[in-house]
Amino acid sequence: MLLWLSGGASLLSGLVFALIFVFLPGLFSLLTTLPEVSDRIGNYTPWLLPVLGFGSIAYMLDGYFLGLTEGKILRQSAIIAALVGFAPVALAAWIVGSIQLLWLALSLFMVVRAVTLGIRVPQTLDSQGLP
Repeated sequence: MLLWLSGGASLLSGLVFALIFVFLPGLFSLLTTLPEVSDRIGNYTPWLLPVLGFGSIAYMLDGYFLGLTEGKILRQSAIIAALVGFAPVALAAWIVGSIQLLWLALSLFMVVRAVTLGIRVPQTLDSQGLP
């Protein structure tokens, strides 16, 4: 139950922050004064939704597995996410010079990380004798 509550709170906070920056891109002026960045930021703010949405779940699960001292699960998840989710698309982004593809690579990294960690949660609940 607490895991679901934590996951919901993480997802909600991640999406709220993403939506704030998507609908109020002027807030980025607090982070940079470079006109090159400010002029192009609107092209990339929609990517905050999948990155922060899936990332919030992935980072919440990171904390869960850190608390269980399951470093092996965390390491395996990071390696799989980097090799399967991030690297192929990041390589394509580098070859064609596309920043949009690079954002897709980061989004896929977060998706694969959340999925690979999420798959392992039931095993930890069974091994701890929890319902």
